[in-house]
Amino acid sequence: MREEIKFLTKSIVTVEEEIRVAVIVSRDLSERKRAERERVRREKLEAIIEMAGAVCHEMNQPMQAISGYCELLMDDAIHGDRLCTDAKKIHDQVMRMAKIMKKLMGITKYETKDYVFEGRKIIDIDRASEQNRGIQGQKGIIRNRR
Repeated sequence: MREEIKFLTKSIVTVEEEIRVAVIVSRDLSERKRAERERVRREKLEAIIEMAGAVCHEMNQPMQAISGYCELLMDDAIHGDRLCTDAKKIHDQVMRMAKIMKKLMGITKYETKDYVFEGRKIIDIDRASEQNRGIQGQKGIIRNRR
């Protein structure tokens, strides 16, 4: 890591242009720069966690409703008919969304990856989250169907 050092110098020069006293003060700014980078990283992480929590909270109720309606359709439909098959596909996608939301809720660090379409960085949910397991037992997130 490159050190950042600030130098301040002051010289006392006589009438004859001779240097009688020279004072040099140096200050290592590396720690200050590192602390500033760490503070910015923490603020980014805090903002990400707050945003993820808000998104998950707002998405959870509609997902529970969709999941519930799919379960009702699957219970009422004849196994194997198109309605049952389509309801199952919708339900499976809702469960996929629930897994993604669980990862969002489990974000504990600031990790990014390249976003292929715009040359930008986006949050890498898989690397940033400690919660990469299934969704069983997670309160507040849609549960697995039987």
